[in-house]
Order: sequence, then structure tokens, then C-alpha cells
Amino acid sequence: MNSIVTNTKILVAAVLTTFIAAGCSISDSNNNAPKPVNVNMQVATAGSAPVAPKATSSHVTLSSVKMLVEELELESVEEDSLDFEIENQVIQLPLDGSPYQLAAADIAPGMYDEFEMEIEGLDDNDNVNDPDFTEGSEETSIIIEGSYNGEDFSFQSEEDFEIEFEFNPPIQIDENTTNVDINLIVDINSWFLDEAGNELDPTDPDNKEQIEENIEKSFKAEKDEDDLDDDGDDEEDDDDDDDDGDGDDD
Repeated sequence: MNSIVTNTKILVAAVLTTFIAAGCSISDSNNNAPKPVNVNMQVATAGSAPVAPKATSSHVTLSSVKMLVEELELESVEEDSLDFEIENQVIQLPLDGSPYQLAAADIAPGMYDEFEMEIEGLDDNDNVNDPDFTEGSEETSIIIEGSYNGEDFSFQSEEDFEIEFEFNPPIQIDENTTNVDINLIVDINSWFLDEAGNELDPTDPDNKEQIEENIEKSFKAEKDEDDLDDDGDDEEDDDDDDDDGDGDDD
């Protein structure tokens, strides 16, 4: 009888030990589980309404903006950068203020303090399903179409744009994170204006360098981090401090 009781206690203890170990394993797995991160792009807005969604000045009206995004990176404070699964993606930027999802990926827990986007032309053997970037110069990175003083124009850039944002404080992904949104805001209204606010003719080659510089400076980043509060409810942490894009043309 004593032997049966003893064996039963041993069996129960073994089951409890296994259950606790499994519970710890599940908990650890949840703590280390990657969390969804979305990267979106949209033109600048004032409140909820677009700021002149198609008109950048009194004489410039845009009808189409395309960008060739070569790479997106989210850099960790402690480890190497993580590449989003995006390669040579043509972005048709909505001009009505609606967001465009560039990428979505599950990112491992950690602290991330820098985001980088590269906009550049095709490399050798690269290809995209868009004749605007494959017919003619393969170095084209941005194509802007519209009208100036009622006349149609097409502005094409062959510059390589490396847009970088530093997040302070860094983005924190942990067991409480439900999702993170990185929102890239583009001020298209600044593209065809000089430093004094005068209009730049997009058809004048002498203005090309200034317009390209304006494009590079027009990016800002916002991050929205949704966390679970102590009650397990969603709690949104909006970062109202915009990070200006800081890139170097090659």
C-alpha cells in the first residue's frame, strides 16, 4: 500500500513538473515571439484633411508620383539591421492623403533606434514590372508627372536617395507589444519651391538639383506603438515628435 501511495506521489510530482516546465516554455516563447511591424507612406496632411493633395503651388499640379524603393531596414540598438522583405518595389504614392503600405513583417523583440529607406535606380540584372523604369534610363529612381502653367511635364530623377530616421526614444518591441506602425510622411508641397518660397519650374534643368534636394528633405517619420496595459487591454503610444529624413545623395 505504501508503495502504491509513494508511486502515485512520484507520478503526480512528475506530471506537475512537466506541466510547469511546459508553461514556462510557452511563456518564454510568447515573450520572445516576433511582433508585427508595418511601414506606411502618405503625403502630408493638416489634421485629417490633405494639404493641397495634388497641387504643390499655384502653378504646379501633380497627377502621379512613382518611386523605386530598393531596400528598407530597421536597425537594432544591439544587433545588426533587419531587412524587410522588399526589393525593387515601385511605389505609386497616393496623392489624396491615404496611406500606402510599403511593407509588413514580424520583427523580433528588442530596441530599434534607426530606420533606413533606399530609393534608387535598377542595378544590373534587376527588373521591375513597370515600363517607366525599364524603358529608357535604368538609373531612374523617381518619376513625377503633372502640369506646370497648364502644360504637362514629367520630372525624372536618377539620384540615389538614402533616407534615414533616428528614433529617440527607440522603438521597443517586447511581450506587451501588439503591433508597431512606422508612418513615413512626405511633404510634396515643398518639392517645387526654393528656400524663399518661390516656385521652381520643373521643366527647367537648372532647378533639378534643388528639386531633388527638396524631395530628400521632405520625408518625416512617425511611430505608433500599441501595447497591452496591465489589464491586458490595448494601449496606444503615439510619438508626436517627427523625425526628419537625413540622407546623403551618392
